[in-house]
Amino acid sequence: MKKTVFILFLLYLMASCSSQTQIGERLMSDNVSSEIFVVDWNGNPLCKLELKEQLVTIFISEEENVLYGIDNNEIIYRYNIKDMAYSNKF
Repeated sequence: MKKTVFILFLLYLMASCSSQTQIGERLMSDNVSSEIFVVDWNGNPLCKLELKEQLVTIFISEEENVLYGIDNNEIIYRYNIKDMAYSNKF
């Protein structure tokens, strides 16, 4: 979870696993997609971002209006928050 002044970004990895070993194996596979749920401080949903990249962590730069994501191969992705949020509102 990453937070900004007004909203929270929650990274959800679509990997149903029953053990830590299975989680690690799924993260290394190609069958995992990433969703980021954006909510306000009261928990009200604002939008859902569906990404084809398999991110394992995210960082927010409020100054740049950018969300950075890193996958399990340590590749860094950069997304414009405003473009993403307005196209995927709940």
